[in-house]
Amino acid sequence: MKPREPFPLNLAMNGNLKLVIVGVGLVSTAAVAVSPRHKPALKSLQRAQKECKQYLHLPTDDDTEGDCEQRCVQLVLRSWNDSSGLSHLPYSRHFKPDCDDKCYPNRTAYCLRTELEHVPSCDACRRATVSWECYRDQYGSLIGSPKLVPATELLVRNSIIQCAKILNIAELDFESFIKSGFLLSDRSRCLFRCSVVRLGLFNDISGPDLDRLYVQSGGGCGGTEEEKFKKDASQCVAKLRDKCLDNCTLATRAANDCFERGSGALNIILRSLLRIVIPLIMS
Repeated sequence: MKPREPFPLNLAMNGNLKLVIVGVGLVSTAAVAVSPRHKPALKSLQRAQKECKQYLHLPTDDDTEGDCEQRCVQLVLRSWNDSSGLSHLPYSRHFKPDCDDKCYPNRTAYCLRTELEHVPSCDACRRATVSWECYRDQYGSLIGSPKLVPATELLVRNSIIQCAKILNIAELDFESFIKSGFLLSDRSRCLFRCSVVRLGLFNDISGPDLDRLYVQSGGGCGGTEEEKFKKDASQCVAKLRDKCLDNCTLATRAANDCFERGSGALNIILRSLLRIVIPLIMS
C-alpha cells in the first residue's frame, strides 16, 4: 500500500469518512503498558441482556423482554446510536452464520430495510428490537463467548486531552497535527503513539492490535474483508519495521501507510481530535 497524502482537514470535518472513537493517555518512552482503565472490554450479548434486565427492573428468571430491553443491550455493547441506529460491528460478532449459508448478509439487510421502514425514526426502542430480531432470525445463531466492545467517546476525548497535557502539547497545535496525519514533528508523532498505545491499539513490540482496530473502526462486512484487512496491514507494518524507525514514527507511519481511510487508528484519533479542534477554530 502506497503512503497517503496528508490528511485533508476539510474532508475530515464534513463527516464523509467513517471514523470511530479512541483515546489516549500516559506512556513511558521505554517500556509501554496499557492502563487498566483502557484494557480491552469484553462482553457477551447474554451478559448485556442480564445487565439490562437489572437496569430496567425486569424479571431475570424468564425470557420476557421489556419494550426497550434490546436498545439497552445494544447500548451496553456500544452498537447502538439513536440517530444512526445499529452498527454492524461489533454487533454482528455476537452471531455465528451457518457455514453453508451464503445468503445471510443479504437476508439480514433485506429484513432491516423492509421492517424498519414501518417503524417511526423517533421510536428508538422499537427500531432496536426490530434490528435484534433481524439478526437473530436471519444472520446466525447466538454466540455465548464475550466479544470486544469499542471504547466510549467520553473516555476517548478525556484521554486525548490528558495525554496532550502530559506531553505538554497545546490544544491549538491539534489542527496542524491533523492536517499532516501526525507526521508534522516528533511531538505530533509521539502524541499519536501515546494515543494508540494507551488504548491498546498499538504495541512497540507486537505492532497494531488488528482485532481491536477492526472492531473499533467499524471494520467491514464479512470474514473475507476482515482477513484482508489484517493481512495487508501485517505485511505493511513488517516492511516498516525493516526501516528501523523510532517507536513514535513507526506507530504514525503504520497508521498513515498501512490502512485505508476509515479503517485504521489514524482516523480513530482524528475523529476525537476534531471534536476538540472544531470549537477552537470557530471561536
